[in-house]
Amino acid sequence: MKEHFYDGRFKVKKLNYKRILKDFKIYKVNLDIVVLKKESNFKDYSIFFKKIRNIKGLKSFYISKELYILGDVNLDINNLEFIEFFVIGEAYEIDELESLEKIDSLILLNLIIRYLAYEDILKIEKDIKYIDINSIYFFINKLSKDKIYKFLKCSFEKSNIFEEYTLNLDQKTFAHESLFYDKSKLKRAIKIGYDSATKLLLPNEDGKYYERNPYSKTIETNFLVKTPNDLTKLRSYYFTLLKDLLEHNLSKYIKIELITLNNYEYFENKSNKSYFEKNLKNISKNVDLYLIKDRLKSGEDITAKDREKEISELINSLKFGKYILKNKGIGEITTSYNKENWNIFLLNTTDTSKLFYDGYKEIKKRCGLISNGFNLDEALKSNNKDEKIVIKRVIEELFIKEQLQNNDISKLHSRYDIFEGVSCIHLKNEKIRKITVLKDGKIKSESCEIFEKCNLKDEFNTLIEKFNIAIEYDRSKVKWMDIKFMKIGKKDIYILDTKLRLYFDSNQFINFYQQSIERGLKGISKSLDSFLGMTMAIRLNKKEQMYYSFYDTGIKLNESFSPNIKKLITYKKLTEKEYEIFCESLVFRYISNGQRLSTYPFFFKLTSEV
Repeated sequence: MKEHFYDGRFKVKKLNYKRILKDFKIYKVNLDIVVLKKESNFKDYSIFFKKIRNIKGLKSFYISKELYILGDVNLDINNLEFIEFFVIGEAYEIDELESLEKIDSLILLNLIIRYLAYEDILKIEKDIKYIDINSIYFFINKLSKDKIYKFLKCSFEKSNIFEEYTLNLDQKTFAHESLFYDKSKLKRAIKIGYDSATKLLLPNEDGKYYERNPYSKTIETNFLVKTPNDLTKLRSYYFTLLKDLLEHNLSKYIKIELITLNNYEYFENKSNKSYFEKNLKNISKNVDLYLIKDRLKSGEDITAKDREKEISELINSLKFGKYILKNKGIGEITTSYNKENWNIFLLNTTDTSKLFYDGYKEIKKRCGLISNGFNLDEALKSNNKDEKIVIKRVIEELFIKEQLQNNDISKLHSRYDIFEGVSCIHLKNEKIRKITVLKDGKIKSESCEIFEKCNLKDEFNTLIEKFNIAIEYDRSKVKWMDIKFMKIGKKDIYILDTKLRLYFDSNQFINFYQQSIERGLKGISKSLDSFLGMTMAIRLNKKEQMYYSFYDTGIKLNESFSPNIKKLITYKKLTEKEYEIFCESLVFRYISNGQRLSTYPFFFKLTSEV
């Protein structure tokens, strides 16, 4: 089955330059990129591209450091006004074999595939509706009375990690300005206008749509479905659309080799996957419920809505542990708390940008409680309105926080003894945290601010330099950084999210489904050597030190989560024992999602709370 799965990387194997010159005209225009990207020139920027799109005979265009224009044999741009804007020198035609061969193959690929995708192949309106300058947009759906548009943005790019190029399918949301509470968030967003005549989303200074999501949770395309009925909702459906386009329609110009998952092996873990669940089932706790009081930036004081009845019913419905819930009213920094109990704080909002004073943040900072704060309505939105999942996750996280406070992981992982000597360092939210595993599952935790001077900061800087990671110590940039290191024995490991995703050939998915039905099965087999088996458990590519971990024994009806592929960067190859320690640390399952394995070592669930 491995040959039907891909990670998005590809190689350009062959270019037919003579055929390209025969079928197309290509122009190159040198641009002043710095001036082009200045916000003050947005109106000229919009006019510039509008004039390009009006060129007679235009098929596509692409911007790298220069502007490349591709058209049919009648294309002529010599006397067009657009060259007055942002252009250095003159536009010139690339009409000789030697000149064409000097153009990066990725630029030629982008030029030709955009032409083929829109004008020659994908004529079904539901599949493609809009494009931007350098990407193909696949339309998914419309929401909120046509005020939100969901797309998959397809781009072919150079990788900073791999020798191969990468095909990226990233979800993008365009939303009407009326949906945004805080308009300041739109200052750096691309402003878009919809051109009904050309069916394009165009840069437009008078547009009403922004490349932003007004809500905290995106609505993602599915990664897996149990039947092919909703095939067009799959991310891999669009990947396969592009794959077929590359293989069948682009091959007369460019031949591409997509990288498969042939080097990935199944890792057979020895840990008890139900260990966390078993320990959680045996607990008995008193839980205190508090309402948070905040102050908005407008100066208004607000108090969270009392949801005691709902929370009590949800907790009583749990089939693990025993809990006594007590409503304690408003919780503030001056409140006297019982630190032996667990604490649930009902929040006004999780969007702290609205707040002048964040009551829960101050309590967490000063009171040293085992607590969890959430807004029930917002939590339901992000968990598909499943109240039981919300409360399960709240209780699970309280249990994890208690283990962290006890400096002990022996109730979190069945093979805690194999992790002795392992340490993890994590930069997130401008804070560096470190967990070190001692004997008998005991741990030591440390933390410091990113701008603080201390031994932990020095240790972090040593790792940053060792792995040549660029960091700009600017608060506006550091606050978004998420950097993970792990040490096993004497080997430092930088765990890098490659941005590669798992894709599969949706044509083969249908074939295997039909074969299963013919054999009398209800759906596709989930055995480890089956089609769905490739999406399960932990898979290792030891040759490149890459891995992904997804479902363990099965899937739900529809799964939106798409596994990212991680790379373990080390100076020396990991040994079999070191691989075992690393992969066993991925064996962690929440009760609230009992089939999904951890995508990172479970220690990083702890570092987020240190």
